[in-house]
Amino acid sequence: SRLKGTAQMPMQDVEKAVLEARRTVRDLNMVALVLPSNPVNSRPWYDTYYEPLWAEAEDLGVPICFHGIHGAYQEHIGNRFLDSFVVAHAATHPMELMLDLAGMICGGALERHPNLRVGFLEGNCSWLPWWLWRLDEEREKFGPWESTKLSNTPTEFFKRQGFASVDVDEYLASHTVDQLGDDNLVLSTDYPHHDSSYPHALDMFLGMKNFSQESKKKILWDN
Repeated sequence: SRLKGTAQMPMQDVEKAVLEARRTVRDLNMVALVLPSNPVNSRPWYDTYYEPLWAEAEDLGVPICFHGIHGAYQEHIGNRFLDSFVVAHAATHPMELMLDLAGMICGGALERHPNLRVGFLEGNCSWLPWWLWRLDEEREKFGPWESTKLSNTPTEFFKRQGFASVDVDEYLASHTVDQLGDDNLVLSTDYPHHDSSYPHALDMFLGMKNFSQESKKKILWDN
């Protein structure tokens, strides 16, 4: 009863994605819509082509969650490093998510859909303070010349609508809590992948001294 399913969306065709979102949430009680973190058919996620799915997710009351793999047959950062799994795997998950976050916010998707919740999952969260600061700075300097106008800073948009996952041994994430608070973080155990810390994942997270008990409770459960 504590396990909840999420639905993978067919992003090659947004009309089919809308139908699948409706079916899986209403008929199968799925609690989130999962998207790849890399672009599909070279479209950025803020492309207006995807507007029907963002509106459907708002209506259904479920978040969309970007989640990566370390290689894909489409445009993908990992494909630059096919001769080094270490580099491809290290770069792929966080860097694709960073670009997803930047596009969804600065491209205006969250501006147009204020009730859309967006997750950036299994790519760490320690990059968040710097990346949001960088985006805030860029918008302040160059925003007036952008075709997309925003009513909030990227940091404010993330705090209002976004969330990211903490790895169970990601001690640097305590700096994310220091800078951004602990309201927008959840936990990733990476189960059942072979490089996960299962069956000791939760023990590792609960044993970290960098987080307060209240923050651990929010990240592990309340959020």
